[in-house]
Amino acid sequence: MSLIEDYNQAWILLQQGHLDEARAEFERLAAAGQPHALAWVIWARLLDGEPGAARDAWQQHAPLVPLWIAGSGLDARLTARMWAQWPNCQGNAGIAFAATGDDVQAERLWRQAAVFGSAEAHAFRAVLAQRQGKADLAESLVGLLEPSQRAQVGAVMAEVGQQAGGWFAAWAEDCRHLLDASSR
Repeated sequence: MSLIEDYNQAWILLQQGHLDEARAEFERLAAAGQPHALAWVIWARLLDGEPGAARDAWQQHAPLVPLWIAGSGLDARLTARMWAQWPNCQGNAGIAFAATGDDVQAERLWRQAAVFGSAEAHAFRAVLAQRQGKADLAESLVGLLEPSQRAQVGAVMAEVGQQAGGWFAAWAEDCRHLLDASSR
């Protein structure tokens, strides 16, 4: 099976409630450079309250993603789908870096993701700016988002608030508050 088929199988395991098996499969796929799996692993570790492990997953596996995509032999459509996941990986990794105190690397990742149209990257940069006392910059960054994008990111952050605890839950709340305030 290809890493794409393996990823789909991992999702099926997850949907069937086999969390440990699915997690192990996502970890294996991320270590091979499959971008969707890497995004999932980073996000899951953030939800588990393990931002250091999420950051480490990025640092260990992100260099493999371009190599895997280039050597995968996928057709142009699937190659584009794989690359489309890269900004999501960067955005998730940025949260891990912010949570572990490396705001410079977080900002760098979010800027790169924003170039590829990541609404989350703009929102996350806005939260960081707000937390750093740069309210005007935060407002400007949120202003780059369409109302539908604000709503979408806000919905994801509402889910995070229900699923996560600690730092990530507080981050999600700050993000939702900032997005809600700009919608008024």
